[in-house]
Amino acid sequence: MKKITPLLFCFFFAINSNAQIFSESVEIFDVTFKAKKITGQKRFSGKEDAYRSKILNPLIEKKSSDFISNLGSYRDNVGTAQIRGLFNYSILDKHLPHLDNIDFDFYESKGFNELIIANPNLSTDTNFIELRKRIKEATTSKEKKAILFEAKYQNLRNKLILTRCDIIPNEFSIDKKKVSKITAELKAEVDTILVSNQLSGNAKVRAYLENLADETTTVKGIYYSVTFDNDYVDIINNYLENNIDSIKRTNSLFSNNLKKYLKNNTSVVNSSFVAIQIAGNIDLTKVNVTQISGDLQSQFQIPSTKASNISASLKVTFEKQVNITFKNKFDSVFLIRYFSSDEFNEMKKL
Repeated sequence: MKKITPLLFCFFFAINSNAQIFSESVEIFDVTFKAKKITGQKRFSGKEDAYRSKILNPLIEKKSSDFISNLGSYRDNVGTAQIRGLFNYSILDKHLPHLDNIDFDFYESKGFNELIIANPNLSTDTNFIELRKRIKEATTSKEKKAILFEAKYQNLRNKLILTRCDIIPNEFSIDKKKVSKITAELKAEVDTILVSNQLSGNAKVRAYLENLADETTTVKGIYYSVTFDNDYVDIINNYLENNIDSIKRTNSLFSNNLKKYLKNNTSVVNSSFVAIQIAGNIDLTKVNVTQISGDLQSQFQIPSTKASNISASLKVTFEKQVNITFKNKFDSVFLIRYFSSDEFNEMKKL
């Protein structure tokens, strides 16, 4: 038995470990989402799967307009979620000598072309043509950065910065049970309407209106895998190899943090991450005041005036959910975990 016990222990440990892998999940809006259902894999994985962080707790909530802003930051070690700025400083309206050299090398060699591929109309857009021409003619990265951050180029600037990374969105379905949980706030407001009309005890009317909330609401999930463009990483590596001595002599926000990163044997660059966004909408064309009022009268014998008041209040409530609550609630992207590629770890040998 003494020989069998360790084997049994290892066996049960393996089972427990696999159970933990299979149970990877995150909670958003009080709803649990399992990795297996979303990705078809045992864990939340991305294009890169090295030096992964734990699932972030709490998840990092970012607005959809700037959810990539943490890409290129670094962590002091694999186990921490705390980030420090580095290659993500590209979004700053500030001249950063070496980082700007890297960025504009990429923008001019690939970024602008990628924008045209993604948006063919830009090839004849006067604003785009002007921006590209001015950047090409500028002689220093400081001048190029100043031009790029002019107010009139804001939209183009945001798109150009995004070319440094590959964003792969994959939609996944959300079952009715989860949708029902997500619409809990809407249903609470429906209950308030029933209370104000002395119908809070009418279970059948409540069921009808709650079903209306579920049937008119569509919710889907989007799983994002975000990673640096391979050519951008190559440009970083090449630049550092040829300019490391100059970087070490430079006193700037980017250079100082890069030196700290290179000196730390355990630090890792967040060159990739995965995230989830829940997107939802209410089909207001299905919230027909006349039909709802008619149903309340014919199916539940609600007096005409009260039925009209309830249906009108419902219309206002549903519109409010779309224009305020849903608009804010579903504009968030939740970062699940970070990854780092070996290429960034190799930089420490410089």
